[in-house]
Amino acid sequence: DYFNVKFLRPVDVEKTKSAVVEDAVDGGSKVNIMDLVSLVDWRDQSFTSANGITDKDGDQPEVTYVTYPTPHYINYYEVKLKADVDKAMTDINKPEAERDVILEKDEDIEKLVNLKKNSPACIFTFSEAPISWDGKKFVGGDIFYSNNSGNVKLFHIYVPITMDYKWGKNINCGYGVITVKKTLNNAAKKF
Repeated sequence: DYFNVKFLRPVDVEKTKSAVVEDAVDGGSKVNIMDLVSLVDWRDQSFTSANGITDKDGDQPEVTYVTYPTPHYINYYEVKLKADVDKAMTDINKPEAERDVILEKDEDIEKLVNLKKNSPACIFTFSEAPISWDGKKFVGGDIFYSNNSGNVKLFHIYVPITMDYKWGKNINCGYGVITVKKTLNNAAKKF
């Protein structure tokens, strides 16, 4: 007799997401790590929950979402997320026309160049912080980006995200994507 057994991770990252920052912003740019992931539990239920409500036209949509905090999941599973900024990859060295965002294939990301080795003037750090509810959304540690050298065109930073929780450590969650828009400038110069 045989049984099919499936071991389920109690908490997982359903998908990594992307965020957008602009280059040359005074004081740099911050992206919260929770803006780069969607957490789900062992039932594939998001850390926010779905409720049937009506849309603005009064119709019942197929699925609508009401977001409310479920911090007890974070506390119960002891979830911690980290961004490994030293292993962040970038497409900044590619011709501008070839800088399409990579959302699916990690092996394509791994063919890019390391951000810190190829952009030494770029400041890219992660400040770890506990995940908490701020009244509107979950927040955690911040990823900080600043460029103190030359002008850049649009490029992407792919930062590896790992998760620790009560029963597992250093779980690979894939890459969060930060799109860096071209260097901020005064396009409406007056002479």
